[in-house]
Amino acid sequence: MLKSFLYTVLIVAGCSFVLSGCAVKDERPDEPGQAQLSRINCIGVLPATPVVKAEMAEDDAEVKRIRRGVEVMDEILSRELGGKENIRFVGVEQVAALQISGGESPLTFDRLVGESIGCNAVLESTVSHFSQRVGGRYSVESPAAVAFAMRLISLETGAVLWSAKFDEVQKSVMENVLEWKKAGARGFVWITAEELMREGIREKLADSPYFNPEGEMTPPAGSASGDSR
Repeated sequence: MLKSFLYTVLIVAGCSFVLSGCAVKDERPDEPGQAQLSRINCIGVLPATPVVKAEMAEDDAEVKRIRRGVEVMDEILSRELGGKENIRFVGVEQVAALQISGGESPLTFDRLVGESIGCNAVLESTVSHFSQRVGGRYSVESPAAVAFAMRLISLETGAVLWSAKFDEVQKSVMENVLEWKKAGARGFVWITAEELMREGIREKLADSPYFNPEGEMTPPAGSASGDSR
């Protein structure tokens, strides 16, 4: 299947990111200036990939949950970034059409993708945990839990321009009074894993120097004052 092929290629080609996904911290290696931002002509959004243990079988319940999380992340990124200027999504068919062996280095693979869509930066995402709540909106046996990581790569230099990690198990206000504001924003109900992931993605994109709160690259390529590249 194309999707299975895609997972295999992305995991092998991007193994350095996948294997370190749980350790990724939010970071801005260098606060970008206008010139640096304007050098990004467009960002290619790669399909999210699952972080699973090698010994796990395809029919393992945890693997199925994580793969569901991958699907949800792709759907949310599509909604949040779809239609935005200078954002291009990389589909399964596009990856399958690349002349690759599966043994390329992460940067070589990313550059091949970038060349195919005309972008000089790519957004990579991994999902390492996705557990649905067990129960309803007002009472649960087990709350929703989500963990994912993202990073933006410059294809010109290979540098990580920005990265972020989200790892949360919803807590009740009684468990942590610091959750009061967040719980209020959620209507004091137990949310689904999909809703938790959406919150996390929006939060991380809003905090990125390369995306504005609406999930649009800032500024659009060539719009920086004094820089027409």
